[in-house]
Amino acid sequence: MAEEIHALDLGSVLRSWAESWLERLQASLRFGQSVLSGQRPLGEAASELLDGYEQSAEEMVARWRRAGLRWPLVALATLNFLTGLLIGWRLLASRPPVIVVTPPAERLGAHGPH
Repeated sequence: MAEEIHALDLGSVLRSWAESWLERLQASLRFGQSVLSGQRPLGEAASELLDGYEQSAEEMVARWRRAGLRWPLVALATLNFLTGLLIGWRLLASRPPVIVVTPPAERLGAHGPH
């Protein structure tokens, strides 16, 4: 790689991550619209979507390297993991808890229900 890597520019790293996220979101919306409207077959649309994701990730990693990030793939995996974790916590927090009540053993008898 012939590019010179400078000191870490965290603003550029976060901005490129947000831009990449928005590009993937727009690509996903276009994918859904084209498949639901029947404009293109599912396989063709999915292939184009995955190619776009790959290109977006490659561009983002290159921008991160130029911004001084030493391990961009590790950073990307960590950000994706943390984002998924936060979304999962929010989904769990928005739902009421599920309480499972099992009947006492004496109601079922010694050998379980008949």
